[in-house]
Amino acid sequence: MKEWFQGLDSREQMMVGAGAVMLVLLLIYALVWSPLSGGYDTVKTRVNAQRDTAVWVEQGAQTLQQLKRRAPAARGLGGKSLLAMADSTARSNGLGPSLKRVEPEGSRNVRVWLEDG
Repeated sequence: MKEWFQGLDSREQMMVGAGAVMLVLLLIYALVWSPLSGGYDTVKTRVNAQRDTAVWVEQGAQTLQQLKRRAPAARGLGGKSLLAMADSTARSNGLGPSLKRVEPEGSRNVRVWLEDG
């Protein structure tokens, strides 16, 4: 290879040298720079999306905290049974005369009968 290069005219040697430099630059761009640049853009896009998700979760957590503070009755039945709570809620909302029966339906539900009275 060295002998072949030495056998060329000086002008041809310059052309081959310039071509080799161009080839090296092209390979550096194709094998190093372009993948790094594309990977950086991908990572940047993913980070921005995850930031947006984190902001959304933070806002949801703040909204949840505000709702918890506004509705203290939703935290429990205040020591009353579910049957007693259903009965007292119906009576306090003016449904006492129409309330005919309240009975449990499983451990977390009640069935209420109302009649036009």
